[in-house]
Formats: sequence, C-alpha cells, structure tokens
Amino acid sequence: ASAKFRQALEVNPYEDTAMVGQGEADLLRENYRGASGWFKKAHQLNPYQEDAFVGEGNALLKMGKKEDALSAFEAALKIVPDYPPALAGKKKCIE
Repeated sequence: ASAKFRQALEVNPYEDTAMVGQGEADLLRENYRGASGWFKKAHQLNPYQEDAFVGEGNALLKMGKKEDALSAFEAALKIVPDYPPALAGKKKCIE
C-alpha cells in the first residue's frame, strides 16, 4: 500500500488523501513519528481533512503525547462534529 501512496504523491505532491494513506501505512508499521509527519502535511495542505487530524491524533497518542493528541482530535471534531473516530480518540485521551 505504501508504494501506491508514494506513487500517487510523485504524480501529484499535493494529494492530501495520499498523504493520509501514507500516514496510515506508517501507523500500521508503528512508525509513529513518520505517520505524524504525513498527517501534519495533509492537514496543512487541506485544513478540512478531518482524517488527517484523527490520524495525527492517533500517532501522537501512540507516542504518549496525550495533550497534543487531544488537540488533534478536537480539530477533527470542529470539522465534523460527532465524527466517531475523533470521538473515540478523544475518549482515549481523557481516560
């Protein structure tokens, strides 16, 4: 999967959905710092990309950065209120 996302980014380096996909692939490989970077690039490019904020929140949570993760989940909820993945992440931060 990672190769496909990188290929998409070679064709269009501004493809935020490919950045999110690459971030998800890095999360699966437990490369949390790399994942966070991809998610951050995606939401900087498209500030309405709620999945980028959720992904960044998940990566930050895995790195033990609960406050930063909570901010990312809350940013996603500002875009899509009641978004289940963001609500679930927020809940993990406050447990």
